[in-house]
This record gives sequence, structure tokens and C-alpha cells, in this order.
Amino acid sequence: DAAIISYQLQQEALFPLLARTYALNFGLNYIKDKWVEINGGKQTFEKIANETEVLILCCVIKALLTWHAERVASICRERCGGQGYLSCNRLGSLIGNSHATITAEGDNSVLMQKVTKELLTLFQHEDASSSWTWTSTFNLKNFGNFDWNSATPEMFLEIFKYRLATDLKELSEDLSQTMATGGSIFDAWMHHLSNKIQHCARAYGEVILLSSFILNFKLKFQVETKEMLLATVRLYALSQIRDDVLWFTTHGILGNSDVSLLDKAWSASVKNLEKFAVDLTEALGVINTMTPIAEDWAHFNKDNNQGELLQQFRSRL
Repeated sequence: DAAIISYQLQQEALFPLLARTYALNFGLNYIKDKWVEINGGKQTFEKIANETEVLILCCVIKALLTWHAERVASICRERCGGQGYLSCNRLGSLIGNSHATITAEGDNSVLMQKVTKELLTLFQHEDASSSWTWTSTFNLKNFGNFDWNSATPEMFLEIFKYRLATDLKELSEDLSQTMATGGSIFDAWMHHLSNKIQHCARAYGEVILLSSFILNFKLKFQVETKEMLLATVRLYALSQIRDDVLWFTTHGILGNSDVSLLDKAWSASVKNLEKFAVDLTEALGVINTMTPIAEDWAHFNKDNNQGELLQQFRSRL
């Protein structure tokens, strides 16, 4: 029989999640390093500015990580069929835990409001220490000749930065207009601009993830490892643009033909990750989870065990 992971249905559901998992891990490691930087030495003006940046980073990564955990748990449960229901395979507990983390230590959407609020303050004051985040060389006029299949991670990053800069500019203008007409900032923020606020914070988070991913290419890897990481980052970037296609079309960046080419490039990128998927998963250290679905599932299903753990599994938990 063909391995179930060879089917397009499984690959297009799971491989983008795997690619995003790597982006989130690189982003989290980057933020941990930033945290370490500010927790040592004397208090300086630069250190205080970095503390604000780390506050924003911690808020955004918490939300992105826990939302992703819920999606991974739910989609993997579905794609594992009936095996996903069994408590011994632990996907059910992961779904419950992920929902708890979405709300615990700060509701994710509320944290994202905090992210956007702080970003607007930096943006409006043109904070030089953070200007790299929203400075983009992306040129909309030249985008008609954009080749999704040959685009480098750095090219994708410029698109991500352009999206963030556009969001911040539009929000800033909306709030300025509200103040100019005597309107309430609170009313605009809470009742009229919620979608833009959430989108802006997510756009910032994706810039951080992709930037962190690119930083890792500067490390000395074997050629095979670099090829694997390149395939992963390409799928991550294409997935983010594809998932946000409404924004890119309404802002005049993508037309109908562009969306079609994007979708084809995304499908090809998913297929290209097939040869790396097992190695990428093993590298995360989650294969040996002592569950039947991850180990000898054939032996587990040999007899009618009513969905219970066999002694060989039970003794290892």
C-alpha cells in the first residue's frame, strides 16, 4: 500500500503546518536571544528601547505559537482518521491544551491589540531602532513580472515588510482622521478598526518569523540541510501570502492571473517538501512519543483491543 503521506490531501494539509512550525521555532529562538540581551548589564536608554521591543515580540510570539498549536492538533487529528480519536495517541489532549493556551496568560487577540498599539507608537515617532521592520524595497510597479518559483526568501521578506508598512500607514491615517473630526479613538479602535488592528499585528509577527528564518541561512550548514531549509522557508512564505490573498488582491498587488500562478507555485512547493518531510519531523524530536500511531501501529491494530494501550505501550508511559 502507498504511504498515506504520499497523498495530496495529506500533504497540502500537513506540510504547510510543518513549514510554519519551523518558522515559529526560529522566531521563538530569536526572541529568547533578545530577552537574554536585555537581562544583563546596566540600564541604558538603548536597553529601555529594547525592552519595549521584547515586550512586543513576546506578545506576538505567544499568540502565533498557541494559535498554531491549535491548528496543528486539530488538523492532525482529522488527517489521522479514527486513530486521532484514541486518547492513547494524545491528539485529543493536545487540542484541549492548545485551547487553554490561547486564553491563558493573556487572550491572544487582546495581546495582538497591544502589539499594534506599541507598533503605531514606534511608527509615528519613526523610531530608528525599529525602522528595519517596516522599511521595504518592494516596488509595486515591478511586481507584474514577479516569478514565484524563483523568488528568494529575501524577496518574500520585502513583500511581508510592505504589507506591514501599508497596514501601519493605513491605521495611522484612520486614527488621525478620527481625531481630526472630533471622534473617539476608543470608539474607532474597539468598534471600527478591529480587523485592521489584528491584521497589522499578525503582519508584524510574520516579518519577525521570516527574518529569523533568513538569519539561520547565515549559519554553516551542509548543502543538503540548506536545500531542506530553503524548501521549508519557501513553502512557509508562499502559504502566508496564499492565506492572505484577500489583502493582496484588495491592495492591488495580485490580480486574477497572479493568484493562479501563486496557487500553482504553492502546490509545487508542497510537493517539493515531500522528500524532506520525515527528516524535518524527526529533527523536531517529536517522533518517539510513545504512542501507537507514532510507533508500531500495525501491531497495535492486530487484535481487538477496544482502543486501549497494549501492555508494551502502557509500560512505557
